[in-house]
Amino acid sequence: MGSRDGDGTSSHAQGSPKKKKEKNGTPKTKKQKTPASKLGHQVHEIGDVELQTDVHVHSKPLPQKIQVKPKSIGGTSTITVDNATSDSGAASATDNTGGFASVQYGTLLETKRAEKLCSSFGLQKRHVVAMHRAFKREEQLGTGEITTGEFFKMSREHPRQLTKGLFEAVGLARDIKRLCFDDFVISVATIATWSKGELLHYAFKQFDVDESGLMDSRELRAFCEGLKNDSSFYFAKNVNTAREKLVARDRKNLNNQGSAKQLQISNDIEDNTLVDLEDLVKGSTEFQVAFYPLMQLQQNVRACALGEQFWAGVTTRRQHVEAIVQYMGLHKGKLPPTSITTRVMALIPFSQANTKVLVHKLAVLKYAEEQRLLQDQSKARAKTKQALRLTQCQEENQTYPDFESAK
Repeated sequence: MGSRDGDGTSSHAQGSPKKKKEKNGTPKTKKQKTPASKLGHQVHEIGDVELQTDVHVHSKPLPQKIQVKPKSIGGTSTITVDNATSDSGAASATDNTGGFASVQYGTLLETKRAEKLCSSFGLQKRHVVAMHRAFKREEQLGTGEITTGEFFKMSREHPRQLTKGLFEAVGLARDIKRLCFDDFVISVATIATWSKGELLHYAFKQFDVDESGLMDSRELRAFCEGLKNDSSFYFAKNVNTAREKLVARDRKNLNNQGSAKQLQISNDIEDNTLVDLEDLVKGSTEFQVAFYPLMQLQQNVRACALGEQFWAGVTTRRQHVEAIVQYMGLHKGKLPPTSITTRVMALIPFSQANTKVLVHKLAVLKYAEEQRLLQDQSKARAKTKQALRLTQCQEENQTYPDFESAK
């Protein structure tokens, strides 16, 4: 029998064949970390606009093509893009569908349309916060809205013929009286990023009352008077000179002859004047001082939130994006070729190559969204045609009933 120790435990306990877990046994196999991906996740800032982007570095340039998949049953669309991925919040502002905004900008924006517009311009939350502060400075009653008069006060403008259709031009109701913050963002961001051609086109439409595509002498005179707002008396003489030369140019085109005497036009000649948008664009280039009050309208809107320099940079980037989207449309969704050096240099913040990559990213998102909209429109047209065929078949059955059933 085995002896017992003083604590009552048997001596056989030490020699018992119990298996103990060995601390220093076979070493545990650790999961090896996969090699670091060549995907560089960076946040860059260009012209006060930050964009979160994924930059890939390849040993050789790969073809880049956009493939837009149809909507799934759940109603969401998947966009497959080589070397670029999109989130559900970033899309083109051309989509005017309703719905509530996501949390991309926190609780600042309520509508999907305002959120998509800001995303398409690459605006970050801090930029929307700055716009909200400007909005709150004018909205002091706690209603969450400002009047259109208060909006014009912020932009140092006033209701007149030139600003009459401003809200309709940005996609709001023409006779809107009050603006919520989303309406304010849509108005400011759209007007502030208009190109010179878009600004002239807007002004042309406001004074082309009969929508004929031509300004007669009465409409041209009203347009020139509209340029003479309260803050630009200095430009009145330049506006008159520009109008006279536009009329003289029209007479020269009709008569195929020109002379210095045509600058001294008479009332009967002026009454027969017709000026189109192309003439207006040429006039704005030749008489920049005369058309400055029109450009000042945009500058005032820019100044009421974020400033002239910021919006000028966004406008330039938007034009680059649209040029790339046009290129992609002509090349079956392929981006312009990018060299290996550019891809490597794109990893450096604030570099020109980095700017190019970010512009490409916005172009990819815009192109993919436009393709999705085209697919939706095509499906809608197909459904309409199918419904028309079904209606025609029903009418034919009613007109020519089956003879056997008639018996």
